[in-house]
Amino acid sequence: MLTKERKVYIMELLKRDGFVSIKQLMSILNISRSSVMRDLDELEKEGMIFRERGGASLISADSLLSRYNEPGVIEKEHTNENQKRKICKKAASYLNNGDCIYIDSGTTGIYIIDYIMDKEVDIVSPNTYILSRIPDDFKGKVYVLGGEFKKKSEICTGSLTVEMMKNFKFDYAFLTANGISFENGEVYSYHFGYAALKKEALKRSKCSMLLVDQSKFEKSGLCVWANPIQFQSILVDGTSTLKRKPKNVVVCQ
Repeated sequence: MLTKERKVYIMELLKRDGFVSIKQLMSILNISRSSVMRDLDELEKEGMIFRERGGASLISADSLLSRYNEPGVIEKEHTNENQKRKICKKAASYLNNGDCIYIDSGTTGIYIIDYIMDKEVDIVSPNTYILSRIPDDFKGKVYVLGGEFKKKSEICTGSLTVEMMKNFKFDYAFLTANGISFENGEVYSYHFGYAALKKEALKRSKCSMLLVDQSKFEKSGLCVWANPIQFQSILVDGTSTLKRKPKNVVVCQ
């Protein structure tokens, strides 16, 4: 088993049991103590685990997302669907004919399509999953950014994707996040490559909007890619879990 495969397997064990011992890993993986220690050291440096005496425990999967525990798009599409639709309906209301918009990776932004069928807008996106939602009679143009394809996330990413994006300027960028902390002033992604795309789209848009439901509040990830104050608007389904409502937060009814 390769190191990468072992680390994934270790994370799966930790997600199931919460704690795993060094002896247990040596037995299950049939590797030496030094190899186990090296794998655990790497996972700890990546912020995935806590090293404990005789083994390791999992940092809360509810608060820290990574490539090891972030579900694929097919699994997430209908999670909080009503909240996502509410947010996307509000996002679509800002658009006018002739606008060029960026729709981010993930499942939240895909619902925008349902609310712009009467508008002639051009879409730019690395999100290949969105293609299945665009009907034949869509009035606008669709530009899919190419690059390295990630099947689990249904997205193209990498330096080629970023370079392709530099050919566009967006009237609106509809961006998503794996987590957001208003208290720390941080917006998170679980993947550095996806974060690079988000940063570039943020830079290339006249108006940037962050689309997040309340489940993302105070949830963190491996990579910080923005500060909440950088967005003209943050569209949410509610603010009941926030101590205070920032000025750029818009509650979607």
